[in-house]
Amino acid sequence: KIITLVCTIACIFGLTACDSEVTYTEYEQRKIDDATLIAENLVVPYLVGYMDEAELEKLDKYTAKEISQLVAEDTYSQTGGMLYLNIDGNAMKNAAISFNNAADKIGEIKEIGTATGKIDDKTIIVTVPVTGSLKNGNAEVIISNDMFYIVESASLNEESTMADAMVN
Repeated sequence: KIITLVCTIACIFGLTACDSEVTYTEYEQRKIDDATLIAENLVVPYLVGYMDEAELEKLDKYTAKEISQLVAEDTYSQTGGMLYLNIDGNAMKNAAISFNNAADKIGEIKEIGTATGKIDDKTIIVTVPVTGSLKNGNAEVIISNDMFYIVESASLNEESTMADAMVN
C-alpha cells in the first residue's frame, strides 16, 4: 500500500509539471512568428485547394522535386512575388492527401484562425485552427527550425469533442 501511495503522489506531482509555460528568446519568438505567418497565410490556404478530389489527382503526374517547384512558383505568383512556399514534394503530397481525407468530416473550410507555434528542437510546430462547414479542425504544420523554413509536413485533423470521445 505504501508503494502504491508513493507512486500515486509521484504521478500527481509529475502531471502538475507537464504543462509548464515555455519562455523563448527574442530570436526564437521571431522564428515562431515567421513560421506561424507562413503556416497561416501560405500553407493552410494552399492546401485547402486540395480538399477537392480533382485537384489532388493532379499531383499524381509529378515527381516530388517537380511538386516542390510548382508549389514555390504558385505561391510566389499568388503573393505578388513577395514570398514563396518552400516545401518538400513528398511532404506536400502527403499533406494534400491529409487535407483531402479530412474534407468529409470537416466540410468546406469557412475560416482560418490565428496560428500558434512552439519550438521542438529542430522543428517549429504550428497549429492553425480552422472552421469547417461540418466541424472544426486543426491544421498542424511542421516547419524546419532553420533559416530556410522548409515545410516538412502538414495535416488536417478534425477537432474531437467530448461526445466523440465518449462514442469511441
